[in-house]
This record gives sequence, C-alpha cells and structure tokens, in this order.
Amino acid sequence: MFSIENQPVRMIWSPSVEKKGKKEQVAASTWHIEFDAPNTFLDKIDRELRPAWFRRPTSSEVDLADQADPRMDDPDYLPELRTQTIDNEFIDLKGSMHGATFKVHQGLSGPSDIEVEDVRVDEYKVGPRAGGTVRVKLRVYGKPDSVQYFYENNHGEAVVSIIEPTSDQGSLDV
Repeated sequence: MFSIENQPVRMIWSPSVEKKGKKEQVAASTWHIEFDAPNTFLDKIDRELRPAWFRRPTSSEVDLADQADPRMDDPDYLPELRTQTIDNEFIDLKGSMHGATFKVHQGLSGPSDIEVEDVRVDEYKVGPRAGGTVRVKLRVYGKPDSVQYFYENNHGEAVVSIIEPTSDQGSLDV
C-alpha cells in the first residue's frame, strides 16, 4: 500500500500467539497504529479520494490570512471538507502488505531503533478531518515482541517507519 518514514504515531501494543503446527506456539506482537497526515497522503492510496472528500475554500470563506498563504495559488490545495458530516468518518481499505519492515525509532536513529522484519500490515482505515488532514489507522503484526518494553515506557507515543518490501522480499495483496 504505502511506506511511512519517521511518522509520529499513537500505538497500542498487544501480545499475540502464532500457531506453528498442532502444539507449537510462537510469541508475536500486534500493534494498532494511528496518526494524522496531510490530506495529500490520500494520493498514495487513490488519486480520486482527496478531491472526493476535500475542496478549495469559496471566495466568501477566504480571509486576509488565506490570501497571504502561498498554498492558495496551488490548484491542488484542498483544505476544506466537502461536508462536515464526514468529519472523522472512516472507510476501510482493501489489501495487506506482507514482508514489510517495522521500525520504532528511539532517540537518535540507527543502533537504538527497534526493528521487526517480515511483518504483515493490514486493516487500513482512513478518515477525513477538518483542516485538510486525514487520520490513518492500520495494524502491524509480527515477531518478536521486543517493542512491548518501549510501548510500556512511552505511553503509546512513538515515531515509526514502515518500509514496503522489495518485490523479492514480500507481497502486496490488494
């Protein structure tokens, strides 16, 4: 579906169990990730979604601050919801990504990052928000459960990256 890099998120961790064979079980983790992004994030999913949810302000809605904003010259700048009734309404997106890499960045990047390879990313949801942003929700599932310590000591706030697999590393089901 998409990659995110160094994205501040809220995450909820829960332990999981993966069954291998009839009796063997392996510890795993599930992370429910949620973050806000500019509505241009929707272009990564479907180029028609952003103009369906957002619009340019009408001339009666533009004030002096808007006139001074250089983004107003960009015809693709769509900061207003088409209707307030869709604020925070979510749609489910089809698809999943297998073989991705999930990183939790701790302080300075590099050796202190917690990295979990070969994760599955699914349960994508997006919802428009007033002010030209969207809320994105998704689930990451993988092994090992080393991120539990980080989550318990940082109250669910983190900076993460999800890197799509290369074609030989994993798959994308849409």
